[in-house]
Amino acid sequence: MTSQRSPKTSKAPAMDTVRLVTLAMDIPILVAIFAYIGYLIGKNYGSQGELWGILIGGLLGFSAGIISTLKVTEVIQQREREKEKEEKQQEI
Repeated sequence: MTSQRSPKTSKAPAMDTVRLVTLAMDIPILVAIFAYIGYLIGKNYGSQGELWGILIGGLLGFSAGIISTLKVTEVIQQREREKEKEEKQQEI
């Protein structure tokens, strides 16, 4: 006997995977973008400027990625809480 899932539950694991991949790629992309911007800015200041530009840009990108990840995580948790509330209200 095989149990069939309802359409709602069969899409849930796929959506969770997409969310996790998106969160995982957010930080490296932002680090690369900000490091490149730092490189372009630092190019005007010589070889040491390029190094510092990349370093500072990368750190700013990492910070932006962490902030973005925290915001998305907060939204996901809020949606989960709302779903739980709706399910409890439907049970009553």
